[in-house]
Amino acid sequence: MIGNVGYIPALLKISGIYPLKAAAPKWESEQINFVVGNRGSVVESDFNTKLKKLDVQEGKKDNLFTDHVTQVCEAHNRVIVCFLQQVQGGARPTTEGSKENKTRV
Repeated sequence: MIGNVGYIPALLKISGIYPLKAAAPKWESEQINFVVGNRGSVVESDFNTKLKKLDVQEGKKDNLFTDHVTQVCEAHNRVIVCFLQQVQGGARPTTEGSKENKTRV
C-alpha cells in the first residue's frame, strides 16, 4: 500500500512522467502574449505572427482570430457591465440609456 508520502511519486511513475523527464531533461519554454488594446483592438498581423510561432495550420488562423476577437469583446462587455453596476448602485444597465436622456412622446 502506498502511503501519503510516496503517493505522488508513484502516480508520476505510473503516468509515465518520469520516463519523459529522463528523455528530455532540459525543457525550454517561451512565453507568447496575445496583446489586446485598451479598447479591444487586436492587430491581426501580430496575432498571425504569434500563431505561426505556435505552428498553427494556416486554415485555422481565421477561425481562431474570429474566436479571439469575440472573446475580447465579451470580456470588455463584462468589465463595462460591472463598472456600470457599481456606478448605478447595483442596477443592471440597459442599452436604452438613462431615463434623463429619453424623450417623452
